[in-house]
Amino acid sequence: GNLFAFGTESAEIDTSGWAPDVNAAVSRQVPAVSWSISNYLVGGHVLAVTASGAGNASAVTVDRPTVTPGTDYLAYVYLNPPTLAADTWVELRYYDSNGNQISAARSPLVQPSPGQGWYRQRASAVAPSNATTCGIAVGINGASGGQVLRLEGAVVTVAPALQAGTILPYADGSFEQGIAGW
Repeated sequence: GNLFAFGTESAEIDTSGWAPDVNAAVSRQVPAVSWSISNYLVGGHVLAVTASGAGNASAVTVDRPTVTPGTDYLAYVYLNPPTLAADTWVELRYYDSNGNQISAARSPLVQPSPGQGWYRQRASAVAPSNATTCGIAVGINGASGGQVLRLEGAVVTVAPALQAGTILPYADGSFEQGIAGW
């Protein structure tokens, strides 16, 4: 299951599960979204990360679920890039017992995107030996001031085995976030 609370997974109630990270404001919006009938998430609100000025912009979860060192975790979120050429990404971040970020696995949405739709982007990594919690961040590189990256359905979970008996971590068995260890 999802290690995040519902308030982080969805902006349906409020934005309290998220905070601006770099050059951004976080809000809720109700855009027209056409989810497939078999993939409807919840309600109509989505989280909006708006670039405060030109440059990189990002937001991060304030909900930091506990992790077990050595366990492979998978994060994913539905991203709605502002333009066809927007350089957007999701990052799985690990933190130590003092709340300091100790590692991150970034997964860029491959460009050019097929359109301005909603895309589930994944990032995965094995929790380091000194990790106690995790979170995710989303962002836009080289944003124009006022550009909005929308997101919905944020999840962190133990990564599934892609093949029974595999010893490969999720990132090496799935090329969702790049070529990993290959």
